[in-house]
Amino acid sequence: MLGVTLDDTQGQLIDEIIVGKHPRTGLNLGPFASQSLRENKVIGLEFGILIKSKNGQNLPVDYSAAPIRDDNDLVQGSVIAFRDVSKRLKAEQELRNSEERFRMAFNNAPVGMALVTLEGKFIQVNDAMCKLLDIPEHQLLETHDTDLTFPSDTVMEQQMLMKLLTGESVSVQYEKRYGSKATDITWVLTSASLLTQNDEPFCYLYQVHNLTERKQIELRLNYLAHHDTLTKLFNRSKFIEDMEFQLLAAKRNSEIIALIFIDLDNFKQVNDTLGHDIGDKLLIMVAEELEKSIRETDLIARLGGDEFVILLPNIKNETDVMQVANKIWGNLSQPLIIDENKLQVGCSMGVSFYPEDGLDVQTLLRCADSALYQAKNEGRNNLQYYRPELTERLGKKIKLEHELRMALINNEFELYYQPIISNKSQFNLGAEALIRWNHPTLGLVPPIDFIPLAEETGIIVPIGEWVIQQGCKQAAKWQRFDKEPVEISINVSPKQFKTSDICKIVADSLADSGLKPSLLTLEVTEELFLNDTDHNLKIIAKLKQMGVKIAIDDFGIGYSSLSYIKLFNPDKLKIDRSFIKDILDNSESSIIVNAIIAMASSLKIQVVSEGVETLEVSNLLKSKNCDSEQGYYYSKPVSSQNFDVWLSNYHANTN
Repeated sequence: MLGVTLDDTQGQLIDEIIVGKHPRTGLNLGPFASQSLRENKVIGLEFGILIKSKNGQNLPVDYSAAPIRDDNDLVQGSVIAFRDVSKRLKAEQELRNSEERFRMAFNNAPVGMALVTLEGKFIQVNDAMCKLLDIPEHQLLETHDTDLTFPSDTVMEQQMLMKLLTGESVSVQYEKRYGSKATDITWVLTSASLLTQNDEPFCYLYQVHNLTERKQIELRLNYLAHHDTLTKLFNRSKFIEDMEFQLLAAKRNSEIIALIFIDLDNFKQVNDTLGHDIGDKLLIMVAEELEKSIRETDLIARLGGDEFVILLPNIKNETDVMQVANKIWGNLSQPLIIDENKLQVGCSMGVSFYPEDGLDVQTLLRCADSALYQAKNEGRNNLQYYRPELTERLGKKIKLEHELRMALINNEFELYYQPIISNKSQFNLGAEALIRWNHPTLGLVPPIDFIPLAEETGIIVPIGEWVIQQGCKQAAKWQRFDKEPVEISINVSPKQFKTSDICKIVADSLADSGLKPSLLTLEVTEELFLNDTDHNLKIIAKLKQMGVKIAIDDFGIGYSSLSYIKLFNPDKLKIDRSFIKDILDNSESSIIVNAIIAMASSLKIQVVSEGVETLEVSNLLKSKNCDSEQGYYYSKPVSSQNFDVWLSNYHANTN
């Protein structure tokens, strides 16, 4: 230990060989080896001195000394024992350093730290834990963790901590809530481990992370995933999920379930006339009235648009359904006041039953939708129960819609043309382009059988674009005749104004075909007056700047007013055929036709009478100074080839 031998030291004083130093100050302690002799007793000192070795190194030692006595108990000398404690002191210092680091890490940790007894009492906490729970340290140290934990989470937490006591896990991690009320909850993620003392469980070490903000976001996202953002009702996915559970329960208990599909009457008109903001407010109010009409056990959801669905579990018969339906109609019977607008709302309903009409969610929804479709056809405030033939009817509609979409791709459409004869000049001819569908199995399908469906599904937009392109191409061919060219009139849907760039479509069609803009007339219905008037006015103004003419079709049967005529400033008015048909026998029709012609003449607007079928009607219109006529008296709508023949005959006869 000292780096010397017995020969080096024998005969020397021990205090000269072994120099003791104070362990903290490093000062020499002076003679110490003879202490046991002076005091005549055993002495010992742990961590007592530092001794200096031959090479000058200071060694920490424990030492002990005892007197040596002879048989007569006389002291003869002493024995001194030294033990090198360098490793032990190093280990103890490292432990002290470790404990210091733990205390610093514990106190300065950014997450909550706590030592908790096996009984759940806080014995040490850091500042982050106090801030997390919003409780001062002194108060927290007098509290049990279970007193602060949300009641329903305590059993779960005890089960997790038991895994530490049984040795099943070294550490556990779990989410729980601090707080006693649902309105004052702090969500945390707790990591717990067990600390021991003398190999016995002593306390738990908690690391506590605040999850409240994340949980609030998760709850919000979960809410948004299952609720309609406008009405706060369940959305489709949540409704279907809950409905599946209801069907399982109904199957176990042999119960009947009713599904009611609801659609508001004339909601589109509210949106179009008053705007989407009013429409949204109306949907919110309707949702509130629907919720008032059902039981607590019933489910209600908004599927989209103005469609709602209600599930009635455990009903007896149709009477139970009618009670709910009558409540709905009763609650909606009073006018709803929205931004000073008094709105009267009705709704149509379609109903299907489990298990009679279907055993799964999709089948029941499909059946209720079929019944609703029938109810809409029957009129307002109407309820229809599902019948098998309704599915067949709806299936035909879906099939027709698919075939209609394919018709554009497969070039199954064709334009027919009906002449428009001028009463002012025999050469001022026109033709209205009328679409026909050459169905591969049904043959020639008239517009009345597919245009309403095209409007409903939005397919009318690409169809309308095709009509404009083809109509301009055909009129450009007639433009090259020796006689005066033929003006082409093309019907345009209000949806084309709303969902497509109709100005670009018209400009491109004129440019591609070479047709003069003055030879193109776009016919619009009076419905256009009710939808986005400012937007539509700008489009019409732009079309007129291009040189295109605008005609109001079916004039007199819609929402006509002088203010609309003044706003839109059309080039032509086409009197609806219903007035022309009765003009000889109905004085009111004759008066209306006279008024329209007189008004149009004063405004320098041309008038076209539709539905002229006899010579007598034609002569009467001429006498009333009607500008142009159109109808079967002159020609039915014909293909472009037959129109060319008619055109040649017309020119030959007028010469």
